[in-house]
Amino acid sequence: MNAIYAIKKKCLDHDKKSKESIAPGSFNDDKWNPGDIWMSKLLPSTKEPLDKGGFCPCEFTDVRQGIQEAADSGTTLGVSLKKVETSAASVQEFNTPKRTHNKVVDYLGFTFGQTGDFFSSADIYLYFNTGKMQLRATATTKSWQGEIKGQFAAGGKIGGGNVNYYTEKNMGKSIGKTGKVANWSEIGPNEGKTNINNFYKLYQKYDIKQMKQAGRKTSTVKLKDFKTLVEGYRNNKGQPAAPAFYFGKYQSLLFLDTIYSKGKKELNSFATDVIRYAASNTDISTFFIKVS
Repeated sequence: MNAIYAIKKKCLDHDKKSKESIAPGSFNDDKWNPGDIWMSKLLPSTKEPLDKGGFCPCEFTDVRQGIQEAADSGTTLGVSLKKVETSAASVQEFNTPKRTHNKVVDYLGFTFGQTGDFFSSADIYLYFNTGKMQLRATATTKSWQGEIKGQFAAGGKIGGGNVNYYTEKNMGKSIGKTGKVANWSEIGPNEGKTNINNFYKLYQKYDIKQMKQAGRKTSTVKLKDFKTLVEGYRNNKGQPAAPAFYFGKYQSLLFLDTIYSKGKKELNSFATDVIRYAASNTDISTFFIKVS
């Protein structure tokens, strides 16, 4: 198993040095192939884990073919294991040559939290025809990431860097920037507070654009009250958590302002990309079976 993912790392290192990189952002191992175990007829001591003839190219497309051939020949196979909810497990093939699980996703809109109340949570939700994605801060102000909740990629995560990768790909610019920047990263922990006026303007702009929720008030508050509500934010445990709100909510507003710089076509393309990434279903993700 280590040898298989070492091949993937070799491909990623090679890809990052190429003029036309095809790997999305950091491209985590489980997004390339989410195999929890790898079954093989080869001995554990075998240096080449894909076939007896040796197979260790540097191109993702070649390795994708090698993984497929190893599975077809019954030599080596990645297996993703999920909790079995019925009396018998089912087996599904993913990332087949015909890419039968590739989905075209429609973007529907967003809400602040699940209720549409801007000040009740530090996250936002994007809605697709296949489910939804929560975007939130982690470890208070350490990072910002997405988590898919839906039928095709439930529980699949996508880090902020990869969200930005697909934002750049589809909208032509980095999150919070006027164009693409090298080595993009989330805002600093204090930027939401130091840029409170822009934070407030984005709140005014997008609070009225979110999807309508039953019983949600659509009026926005004044700047003075905005500052008070942000400073008084408490998390779902009732603990004071203003830093998480400044960081997570402002980062999410910058993200919304970036993706809404383009139209429906680009929004749908962005939605398709992030869902497929979270589902380990990118164009260079490799064949595996899921037992569930």
